[in-house]
Amino acid sequence: MSLSTTFVSNSAVTAVVPRSLLASARVTQVTVVNPIDVQCAAGTSTVSSPVRFEVTQAESNLSVNPSRITLRSGVVPLTDNAPQALTGSSMLSNRGPVAYSFTASTGNPNIFVQQLVPAPVSWLTVTPTSGRLEAFGSTRLDLSVYPAGFRPGTYTSYVTIVGVPIAVTPAARSERSAATTEVLTIEVVLVVEEPTDLEFVPDTLNLTAPQNGVASGTSILTSTGTAALDCDQIQDEGSSGTGWFSYTRRNAGASCEVGVTATAGTLSPGLYVARLKVRPSLDGRVATLTVNFTVTAADATITPSVLTITCDTLGEGNRIISQPLRVNSPVGAELGFAAIGSSFGSWLEVSPGSARTTANLEVTCDPNQIPSYPALGTVRLSPTISPERAVRIPVRAEGPRGRRVLPYLVDGGGDASTLVLVNSDRNAATVQLSFYRTNGGPEGAVDTWTPGTAAGVNTSNFTLAPGEVSRIPLTVSNGQRTTGWVEVGVGQADVNGWVSVRSADGRRETLTGLLAQNLPESVVPFDNRNGSTTSLVITNASADPGGAQVRVRDAQGNVIRTVSRSLAARGQDVFRLSEEIPESAGRMGVIEVAQLAGQIYPTGLIRSAGGDFGVAPQRLNRAAKGRRTTPLVADGGGFWTEITILNTSSTQAVITLRFRRSGGTGSSEAWRPELVDDAGIEQIRLNPRGSYRVITQGAGQETTFGWAELICQQSVAAFSRIIQPAEQTNAETMLGWNHGNPDRFLMPFDTSLGTNRTTYLLSNISADQPATVELLFRSRQGTLLRRHTLPPIPPQGYSSIDVGAQFESLGQREGYTEFDVKTGVITASGLRSGTGSAVVTPLWPVSTARE
Repeated sequence: MSLSTTFVSNSAVTAVVPRSLLASARVTQVTVVNPIDVQCAAGTSTVSSPVRFEVTQAESNLSVNPSRITLRSGVVPLTDNAPQALTGSSMLSNRGPVAYSFTASTGNPNIFVQQLVPAPVSWLTVTPTSGRLEAFGSTRLDLSVYPAGFRPGTYTSYVTIVGVPIAVTPAARSERSAATTEVLTIEVVLVVEEPTDLEFVPDTLNLTAPQNGVASGTSILTSTGTAALDCDQIQDEGSSGTGWFSYTRRNAGASCEVGVTATAGTLSPGLYVARLKVRPSLDGRVATLTVNFTVTAADATITPSVLTITCDTLGEGNRIISQPLRVNSPVGAELGFAAIGSSFGSWLEVSPGSARTTANLEVTCDPNQIPSYPALGTVRLSPTISPERAVRIPVRAEGPRGRRVLPYLVDGGGDASTLVLVNSDRNAATVQLSFYRTNGGPEGAVDTWTPGTAAGVNTSNFTLAPGEVSRIPLTVSNGQRTTGWVEVGVGQADVNGWVSVRSADGRRETLTGLLAQNLPESVVPFDNRNGSTTSLVITNASADPGGAQVRVRDAQGNVIRTVSRSLAARGQDVFRLSEEIPESAGRMGVIEVAQLAGQIYPTGLIRSAGGDFGVAPQRLNRAAKGRRTTPLVADGGGFWTEITILNTSSTQAVITLRFRRSGGTGSSEAWRPELVDDAGIEQIRLNPRGSYRVITQGAGQETTFGWAELICQQSVAAFSRIIQPAEQTNAETMLGWNHGNPDRFLMPFDTSLGTNRTTYLLSNISADQPATVELLFRSRQGTLLRRHTLPPIPPQGYSSIDVGAQFESLGQREGYTEFDVKTGVITASGLRSGTGSAVVTPLWPVSTARE
């Protein structure tokens, strides 16, 4: 260290020395780096190097009082959200005639101070950290110590004050020459004492109440000391939560019972925290009780709680308005909400879509949009401040009662049929099956028929418990191919289902669903291109003779041919389109079926090299709804997707397609797949009864999965064919696009034999709200096997669920899954396949009212 020499006298060197060296007297050596001539009394001399000299304590202008502060604390958990600080203070004084500027900091002041805890010392702060100290003036330094996280013991830190003299006037400069920079320290000692024997049990109360609600809880203040606690002698050391927090106390033997009351009042939904600290008056111990108070959104009440609509009148534009729903907000709490009607087929609407406080909602039923009866929907009322606390009112549209029709059944001759029925009602269902098969007579005449089944399987009259699934495999003893249909009597219950027809080699499978009513006018697609063939099945379920008019149109909506068919009572007509109407060979388009007499149930069957598809009819001239969605579009990596859109209205339709693809972690992003012939997807004009097709190119090594929506203000239907190359022939799957999105629905799963696989596909088509979906996996008998809540699906996000792979406990089982959509808007479908089989069977959601 270099020292500036001031003068030399009597062989003693006097130098300006940093104040930090003057903490105590010491003897040191000074090396003169550049020996210089110095002026002595007797003349000039040279100072040798080194020279020993003594440094003595210089008089200080600054001082602190006290210079040592000791603070005590009990053990404070590190998880304490708002720890109370321990405080102390020291007075910084200036005894000299010169003003100083000063800085104050915590931690290691210099090399001569021993720090007892690791730096930095976050538990010690000082205020102010800088300032000006006038001549002969003083200022207070406030210290704060945060003891959270320290174990019992003694901890020491320091506050370092550095004062620098200020020359403000010429006169003061001479004084400054005698003043030097000074360094002072305040030693701060934190003593963390051993835990006391005074405590609350429990030490945390978790209370919950809705807006305007009240919650209460009790904790016992105990002591392991010899003296009993007297509640009257307990002093409140400070409590937080003013406005909603209050407490009472009473003696309870050797302890003190503390009752806490939390009042939500008009508090906004959220978490509020309060702490009650108490100290016995004759004891230094402190106990703390933490109160976590969760205020939830006030639940609206809706009357009636269940709504049933008679909605069985058909006809274009016919709308039946139900009794209104009354929405009541909690007293004293204004409630804003969003209202949405959810259903398959979008037959259910509710208005207004949003409101505040007390309101009447009007529910509208459109029978032209109902695919089958009874139709189940939901009015969901979501508080805008807490959408996860939605109130849901089941809506049930009543229609033709008592029976369902499976309009096509084939068994034998290498094909095996399985009938699956699902009771999605809250009540048990009595089921009676009546089978009919064609006998080769005129106009599709039929005979009654009792097919063979596995041992112990009843097909005549049986009961399905709420939620139960019945799987009935059919057998034909003589091996002959049998074609027919099935009438399913269900009484007043809500029973859905389908029939599966699988070829003996396992490479082909057709699914045909239950229909609840005959359709006066309907349309199905046909495709006779590239080796595909389409058959039309017309079933008359009436006990009287029936008739139908069949009109075949090409892709542009032009009529190819119109034919009429007569059917016997309960008769069935099955014909291959390319043979009956040769002009349809090599073409695609639509088949219109108009009911002339009886009760007509049409079904389309498309057979291609890659698979068989049962196509459910779509009703003609539906009212405009504007949106259809599909949860699966696959492209690349061996996949490509073909989308066919049918204009089922009598006016020109303008359609737009939107695609999104998986973006990882459930998110998605806008997507424009490469299409064959660069087909357009914006503002496409489609003639009445016309069809439009887009095909992805399937380019790229990686498979892209996503979803799509169809926007149109006219009545349209849409189908997707997912095509994947297989070892021998391409595997194909046909998915119908969803129209409407219910809050509750179910789909089956099959992981039996360890080879079958079921995958669910979910897309959240909401643009601004994450989707929360709970899955309830049930056995065929309806027993709950597992409950699982999916991670939130982001807005416009995507999720895929492989049942057997993701849930080991569901391996080698058969049952179904209930989906409960709590937030968001879900479009869903499913796929079922078997190892070594090219068959990928689509699964479709079934609306359910079961709680």
